Amino acid sequence: MRQMENIIGKIFNRFTVLRYDIDKSNKTKQNFWICECACNNIRSVLGDSLRCGSSKSCGCLRHDAIIESNIIHNTTHGLTKHPLYSIWKAMVARCYNTKNNRYYAYGAKGIIVCDEWKTSPTSFIQYVMSLLNYGKKGYSLDRINTQGHYEPNNVRWATAQQQHRNTTKNRLIMYRGKVQSVAAWIEELGLVASTVRTRIDRHGPNPAIIFNPAKMPRASK
Repeated sequence: MRQMENIIGKIFNRFTVLRYDIDKSNKTKQNFWICECACNNIRSVLGDSLRCGSSKSCGCLRHDAIIESNIIHNTTHGLTKHPLYSIWKAMVARCYNTKNNRYYAYGAKGIIVCDEWKTSPTSFIQYVMSLLNYGKKGYSLDRINTQGHYEPNNVRWATAQQQHRNTTKNRLIMYRGKVQSVAAWIEELGLVASTVRTRIDRHGPNPAIIFNPAKMPRASK
């Protein structure tokens, strides 16, 4: 068996490595790792398969891609020209299409679209049109609880400033021996908010990465 690289805690597609699988590795003479999939299933996965990308999920990745394709392409509604249809389509895609460039921040984190909206753009459009501030300049759709799903009572029309506060207010990070919100760290360190948010979306709340001074632009004063 080849010398083993410790990959505990690393993320490979939908898998997060939890621990080394001693039993299976000893039986097969290969390195296997116990991993948690983004859908919360636990699997023992060959290390080489994780590294080369041949094992990306417990099987839910393909399942979600099929769901997203069926939802968008097999739905009859006559709303393709409605201005809110593109919002619905993008919402479904980033929650279910693993090839979407925003999937890592939504579907990969377990964010879903409620059953009613997922299969009916009509229901989604009717609901969001009834919300306060619909149609006002400078407002876009936002989830009230950023850890919650796309569902009734968890979406609103909000300004970019409101969305920024909503994105950062519930994230507490320990850094330099102190715990405070991301927004507070951005203000204290004079950092560029968009860069910090992008790093959190891609790497999680890891202060060693999101506050890396080597590549962190400073906000202009």
